[in-house]
Amino acid sequence: MKIGISGTQGVGKSFLLFQLADQYKLDYPDKEVTVVTETARKCPMEINEFASVEAQQWMFANQIQREIEAENNCDIVICDRTLADYMAYIKYQYENLFYKLLPFLDYHISSYDRIIYKELKPEENYLIDDGKRSINRDFQERIDIILRGIYQDLINVKKFEMV
Repeated sequence: MKIGISGTQGVGKSFLLFQLADQYKLDYPDKEVTVVTETARKCPMEINEFASVEAQQWMFANQIQREIEAENNCDIVICDRTLADYMAYIKYQYENLFYKLLPFLDYHISSYDRIIYKELKPEENYLIDDGKRSINRDFQERIDIILRGIYQDLINVKKFEMV
């Protein structure tokens, strides 16, 4: 089983990720549970509003690789972001690249058994200056809009829920 937690930066995805992992481990003690943490933080190049094409490609490819590795080694995989999240950041800057990668996203999205979309809520502000993540509220809101649009356009998204 693979679960993706989706949403713009600073909405509490990582917090939810570890809560879910703990709960699944309690509910299924005989299953191997793992998490795929956020790939963007490991990117060796600048990310967010000023990410290069190469940085976007690195994050996109790295996310796929890490998910495949986890799925082949564990029973339950919980991902901090889905491939759609990375596509939203790509679309923000590089629409041409976005449309070239879109068929692959359409294919890959079916690999998630459940997608939990963490909504942007002003009363839940996890957007802190940690030196890596953008704290630009306009950028955060724009990514949220783009990401919601991506999910609306995908035909085969199954088990999608907003929290």
